[in-house]
Amino acid sequence: MPPRRPSINGVGSRPFPGSRENMSFLDAVAIVFLAVGTVYWSLVLYFTIRVIRSVPLLERMDETGNGSGLRVAVIIPVWNQAEDVAGQVRDRLRDDRPNLEFILVDGGSSDGTAELIDELAATDERVRAVHVEETPGGWLGKVYAMQRGVEETAAEWYIFSDADTHVEPGAVERALSLCEKRELDYLAVVPELYRSSYLLDSIFQVFLRIMLLAERAWAVDRGGGAAVGSAAFHLVRASALEHAGGLAELRFEPSEDVALAQMIKRSGGRCWLVNGRGFVGVHFHGSLREAMVESEPGVYASLGGFSLGRICFLALLLLLLELGPYFFFLPLGIPYHEWIGTAAVILGIIVSILVCRWIKLPLGAAFFFPIDIVVVIYLIIRAGIVCRLRDGIWSWGSFYPTEMLRLGRRFSYR
Repeated sequence: MPPRRPSINGVGSRPFPGSRENMSFLDAVAIVFLAVGTVYWSLVLYFTIRVIRSVPLLERMDETGNGSGLRVAVIIPVWNQAEDVAGQVRDRLRDDRPNLEFILVDGGSSDGTAELIDELAATDERVRAVHVEETPGGWLGKVYAMQRGVEETAAEWYIFSDADTHVEPGAVERALSLCEKRELDYLAVVPELYRSSYLLDSIFQVFLRIMLLAERAWAVDRGGGAAVGSAAFHLVRASALEHAGGLAELRFEPSEDVALAQMIKRSGGRCWLVNGRGFVGVHFHGSLREAMVESEPGVYASLGGFSLGRICFLALLLLLLELGPYFFFLPLGIPYHEWIGTAAVILGIIVSILVCRWIKLPLGAAFFFPIDIVVVIYLIIRAGIVCRLRDGIWSWGSFYPTEMLRLGRRFSYR
């Protein structure tokens, strides 16, 4: 029998709140969601603080070091990115570091990109323009462009970087000095995210948080399988890349940045990452619709492992964990559930504020919680359905079927 309050003058009272007599099955489910969500956000806050404390800032690194005499090649694969080449890529040439060369590899653009990189090569002797007429079978276009860049240089260090990345003078020297001082073989630079719109900013910080925590960013410089990549800007020692098997190992890998980090680490290389705010940044100019389309290959490959079932499971798991605290809105049959749920929601907002500050996004983006999470869950489900229906992904103007991508997959969560 459920416990009852003592009667007064023979008059009984109703059961205690939360007793089985009062609690329905839906109440029980909601309480589980609330409890799990509260524990989850407590852990997310803890590990977010660990990431922030363990990942140093590039702006605080010494610009002078042992790497000043080393030859460095910045390899930038481009495809239909005339605006980025005319803007961010041209702007990078302000860096007057000695022994620095830029290899721009065009993958068959049709928007004038090829002509622009030829123009840059003609006006700056440090720039080399490479044109890929046709990507060989068994290679993704971007990865093959990276490989062609490697073939064009005898540099001791490679910097692979997307064309839309803004890089301040001094970033290369700071990053390279850090690598030489720490005897690193691979360094990922997490970019600052320049302001776009509050909703897009909020969505990007959610994706970044999920990826950094899933890849255990706080433990990259230790043993084990933790590794973080950054397509915006990452350095790899040429000898370490060769020892690990070269880019041919990643020829059919859509998540080539983090897969490269994992490959270097598995071969015995030392890896680390830094926060590049103030020196390395990315500005997304597109709309929410364009963000959805651009996220399809990464979500389908890295998060979903080319499996719609896994993607749906992940989306449901995120729904439970990230939105669990919002069950405090329901009139549940337990005391203080409103306070517990409110505290968990506040934890989520604090996490968003910390991430926004860490990558220099406006704090207003943090207060789109939990709308941003709902949109991210939708993006994940949409990417899985779209890529599954077409049974593959589009990349650099070419279609790659799922079966071939599975065979070439090298990235995995460990």
